[in-house]
Amino acid sequence: MTSLITRCRPVQAIQYLESTKPDQVSYRQLFDHLRRSVSFTEAFVVATLLRGTLQIIQPQRLNEAVQRTYDRAGQRVDVYTWQAMRTRETVVRSAESDDFSTAFMTPLAFRHVAILPLQAPLLVGYPGALHIYRSEEGPFTEEELECLAEFAGRLDELAAGTRVERMATVELTEIPENGLRLALFNADGVPLEFSQPSQFDQESRARMAHLAINRLAQATTDDIVGDRILVTDADGDSLTYRAVTYNNYPALGGGRFVGFFAQPEPTELASLRTADVVADPELSRLIPALRFMYNEFRKSPTLVDTAKTVHLSPFHFHRRFSDLLGLTPKHYMLDCQIADAKKELLAGSKDLATIAADGGFAHQSHFTSRFKQATGQTPTRWRRMALDRRRGR
Repeated sequence: MTSLITRCRPVQAIQYLESTKPDQVSYRQLFDHLRRSVSFTEAFVVATLLRGTLQIIQPQRLNEAVQRTYDRAGQRVDVYTWQAMRTRETVVRSAESDDFSTAFMTPLAFRHVAILPLQAPLLVGYPGALHIYRSEEGPFTEEELECLAEFAGRLDELAAGTRVERMATVELTEIPENGLRLALFNADGVPLEFSQPSQFDQESRARMAHLAINRLAQATTDDIVGDRILVTDADGDSLTYRAVTYNNYPALGGGRFVGFFAQPEPTELASLRTADVVADPELSRLIPALRFMYNEFRKSPTLVDTAKTVHLSPFHFHRRFSDLLGLTPKHYMLDCQIADAKKELLAGSKDLATIAADGGFAHQSHFTSRFKQATGQTPTRWRRMALDRRRGR
């Protein structure tokens, strides 16, 4: 058995990765190389996003029927991807009478699937999964699953390497390393456990559980509802989350749930490239707008200015941006301003009036008001608390 496992390795795929710069890797070519080691019909990468659902992000030129069927029906009942992400273990299934088979596999003539967890295919703290499908061949063997597991590990390394390469010259505020930045609770406030480490402390999770119970006590007709909230951590710092109420989302199982998704740093979102989400033309089209707003936020660009960068009307841009990225353009602009202000506050070389003017705020009072709204603290108090935390108090 050992010799068989040793021989079944994604050799060509590994060679391609080792000879190509992270930002230049084509997932389509990568999967073609993988196919020389393990036979399969289709493969793609799924990621969790701020809006609280699953999204296919790779590869380029994915079969349109696969993309459309998964987006419209498959992801809503894809309990297996959530299972793989929660347990950090490979899930193997054959097409049966379950909801995922009925909605996705059977219409596309897929007979077998292996779903392998990925730590962070797009954003730090947001897990995902590698999907490998077969139509004509038999079930995946243990040797083939070992090969695919090694390949999935290489994908995690690729994603991490790409982020490091892009962030090398950027000064960031606090970003967790390999920490999970999402939490899910049922109607009783009981969390759905993930085996990955999490940045949430016990106090934060208790408050999220309380918020989940209160939110699920409110009736709503929409299947998935999300909004922006603040959750205070054990240090008294208020952090921004997207709270998503799931009223009818079978992928999480029966019942209603609430998910809390930590807002990534503006720099993280601005570092994304269209090639990162190339499987979704609508989402990839919006990525340049993130970079534009991040680079120009001090000049307070209008919605019209930003929409022009991606050749959309202001109305359509705002609607698609909010739906696909889980936050509004206005909120992203504010996040850019607040992140910049935090950096200046910690540097300590500018007074509040200068920070306000340089950050694109109308005046100091406007800055203080917006900062407190975004963090729950005044700029002065936030800086004192942040400095004390750095000193280990």
